Amino acid sequence: MGYRKSRDIIGTIKNVTVSRRGEKWDVSIQTEYEVVSSAPNPSEIGIDMGVNVLRLCQTGTSLNL
Repeated sequence: MGYRKSRDIIGTIKNVTVSRRGEKWDVSIQTEYEVVSSAPNPSEIGIDMGVNVLRLCQTGTSLNL
């Protein structure tokens, strides 16, 4: 019988689900932990290329794609 641990368990375990598919068993573990986020960098801008009009928030200038 084999065992594969895909990642370490981090945090407090909140839910465990055991399921079987054919001859294989799966265990899913849901955990809760606090994530420390850093402040956003004001020099970085994200762009969604799926839009028709691009508006740059800093200047208010619109660009048609």
